[in-house]
Amino acid sequence: MSVRVRILPDKNLVHVRYSGVVGIGESFESFRSYAAHPLARPGQRFLIDLSQATGIEEDIPGLMAFQAEMACTFMAGIAPSFILYFAPTPATYAIARMAQRSWDGMEKPAVVIQQDEAQAFSLLGLPEVRLSDLVGTLA
Repeated sequence: MSVRVRILPDKNLVHVRYSGVVGIGESFESFRSYAAHPLARPGQRFLIDLSQATGIEEDIPGLMAFQAEMACTFMAGIAPSFILYFAPTPATYAIARMAQRSWDGMEKPAVVIQQDEAQAFSLLGLPEVRLSDLVGTLA
């Protein structure tokens, strides 16, 4: 599995791209790196790009611990305003839905799943952007 995080301050966006099997340990590591990054800010929108993911590590307790750590970190200051999971396949939709459910009952952030790229970027307020534009910035 691979996870890459890119903060795009000019777009007020954090692009998180997963490929392969989503692993909890690597997710923890990438999130902690983001939280400590000098460009991390309250109110940033998150695009969790699952378009290249193939599955998720079966570690429900680990996933719950990861979501809890994110929630605590967000409540302590760098809370995003919006999290969008881009999940274009049935398998990635299932992953996104599991993650989305972990936010149930939380007042913030708003968490949505989108399967259509154009609609995803429209919801992010970036209708002129395409996934290929962001992926190029990750290299």
